[in-house]
Amino acid sequence: MSRGLRQSAGSASADVRGRVAIALSCATVALALLAYSVVSYRQSRMLAQRVRELESELARARNIDAEARNTDAHPQDSLAPAEPSEPAPPRLQSAGDPPAPPPPDPVQLQPLDASAEDTAALLAELKQAREAFQQQPGSAARDFLLRRVADADAAYVRLDPDRSSLNEAALESAVSLREPQTSLTWLERTLADGSTADAARLAEALTLAMKAGAGARLDAAIALAVERTEGDARILLCRAAIHWDAARSTQAYASLSDCASALAETPRAGLDMALSIAPGDPRHPAARRLLAMLLHIDGRPAEAAAVWKEVVKVKPYDAIGFDCLGTALLDLREDAAAKEAFQSALEADPPAPDSRFHLGVAEANLDHLDAALAAFDEAVRENSRPAASRLGRAVCFARLGRMAEAEQELTRALALDAALMDVAAEIPALSGILEGRE
Repeated sequence: MSRGLRQSAGSASADVRGRVAIALSCATVALALLAYSVVSYRQSRMLAQRVRELESELARARNIDAEARNTDAHPQDSLAPAEPSEPAPPRLQSAGDPPAPPPPDPVQLQPLDASAEDTAALLAELKQAREAFQQQPGSAARDFLLRRVADADAAYVRLDPDRSSLNEAALESAVSLREPQTSLTWLERTLADGSTADAARLAEALTLAMKAGAGARLDAAIALAVERTEGDARILLCRAAIHWDAARSTQAYASLSDCASALAETPRAGLDMALSIAPGDPRHPAARRLLAMLLHIDGRPAEAAAVWKEVVKVKPYDAIGFDCLGTALLDLREDAAAKEAFQSALEADPPAPDSRFHLGVAEANLDHLDAALAAFDEAVRENSRPAASRLGRAVCFARLGRMAEAEQELTRALALDAALMDVAAEIPALSGILEGRE
C-alpha cells in the first residue's frame, strides 16, 4: 500500500513538472513573439524615418545641383568661405542588404607626391579639386583646392612644367577661391610667361588682385596686361580703378578717356560693361565716371550731367569731374550752370586741363565777351587748348566788330590746327572773314 502511494505521488510530481515545463515553454514563446513585435515595430519606425531622410537628401541634392549651376554662371564675389554643408545621415541597412560603398570625399584624397614631375597629373588634380569646390564650396573642398594650388606653386618653382597650362589652371583656381594675393601671384606669372588668357579672365583676376592693395606689383601687372591685350577696354577700366585707388586722379581720368574712346563706336556695350564688369558696381569711382562719359558719347547729355552731379557731390574737389559736368551742361544749352561748373573746377585745381577754355566758351555763349576774351587769353598763356582758344578769341573779336583782330586770331588758330577750318566754317560771326579768303 505504501508502495502504491509512492507511485501515485511520483506520477503526480512528474505531471506537475511536465505542466511547469509546458508553461515555461509557452512563456518563452510569448516573450520571443513580444520581443519580435517590439523589434519589428522599431525597425518599421527606423525605416520610415530613413525614407523621410532620403527624401530630404534628394531634395537637398537637387538644390545643391541648381546652386552649383548658378554659381558657375555667377561666381561668388565674397572673400569669406561658404558654410560647410550638413553631412548626410548614415544609411540604415537591414541584414540582407549588401554593404554600401563609402561616399566620395575629396578631402580623403592624398596630396600629390612632392617629388612628382608629371604636370599632366597636377593639372588633372587641380581640375578635380576645382570641380569639387564649384559643386560644393564648403570649407573642406576649399581647403583641398588650396592644397592643390600650393602644389602648383611648388611645381612652378621646382620644375620646368608646361607653365602656360599650369598658369592658366592655377589662375582660374585662385579666382574661384576669391584669393586676392594668390590671384596677383598667378596673374604676374601668367603675364610674364606670355601664357594665353583672355581679357575677361585677366580683368577678373586684376579686380580681385586690387583687394590685396595697390602697389608696385599691381602697377607692373596692369601695365603688362594693357600691353598684352592691346588696350582692351576692360583692362583700361581696371587700370583706371587702380589709379583711382592710389589717389592718382589725373592718370585715372586719362585711362577712362582711353577706355571711353575704345568704346566710342559701341557705347551701349560700354554701358553694359561699366555696370557689369568688376569693379562694375556703378558706385565704384572709376566705373561711375566711365558710365557718365559713355552716356555723353551716346548723345545723352542730360543723363550724363545727372551722373556727374552725383560724382562731384561725393568728391567736391574733383576738378575734372566738374569740367565734364560743365561740358554736358554746355550741350544742354545750360550755359549759366556750365559756367558755375567750370569755375568750381578752377577753384578745385587752378591749372585744371581745358577748364579755362571751357569757361571762355560759356562766357561767350552768355554774351559776356570781355570775360570770354580774358578766359581765352589765360588759356593761351597756360597752353591749354591754344588753337581752340585763339579761335574763341577770333569769334569774340568778330562779334565785337573788331574784324582785323578777329582775322589775325583766326590765322593763328589755323596755323596751329588746320582742322579747325571745318569748325570755323560753321560759326556765323566768322563767315565774312572766310568768304574774303576764297
